[in-house]
Order: sequence, then structure tokens, then C-alpha cells
Amino acid sequence: MNSRSTEEEWLICLVSDHGGRNKGHGGQSWAEMNIAFILSGTPVKIRGEIPFAPTENETFEKSPKIVDIVPVIAKFIGMPVDTQWDGRIPEGVQLSL
Repeated sequence: MNSRSTEEEWLICLVSDHGGRNKGHGGQSWAEMNIAFILSGTPVKIRGEIPFAPTENETFEKSPKIVDIVPVIAKFIGMPVDTQWDGRIPEGVQLSL
């Protein structure tokens, strides 16, 4: 580690595959569909919680999903984000590249 360049940039991503309710999971409730989506590293411009809390009438469309990690990593490594992908860069996630 000491021989690594100090100019190297890292993006650490931690994403869960699903949430849960008591001992169950797999349903369509917010608790079961909500996931951990944590990004850390020098390119992360805004720190804190991704600002989304659905109301009763909203869908989970805006909340981060596991498929969203692919576009985030693609942007980090300089690849274009393909509009055909299921994932997207969640609102509130900003990277300085």
C-alpha cells in the first residue's frame, strides 16, 4: 500500500440486495425494497443520505436500486452510461471526475 500513488482515486460501493421486515423479505413494501446504497471515496462530492423518502402516493421509482450501482461505477471509470440499462445514477449522487 505504501508504494501506491497518492493520486490514485478510489470509489468504494456497498449495496445490499434487498431490505427486510422482521424475518421476511421479498415483498413489495418500502421496508423490503429499501436497500443500503453507500458510496465512499474522493470523487463523492455530496456526503450524506440520498434525499428520498416516499410518501404513500409515491412509487419506489426514485429510490436507489441494486441495478443503479452499474451506472455509478461506469461513470467513475469514465464509461458512458447506456440509456438501455435498467440502472441509473440516483438523484442526489454526484461524483467529481
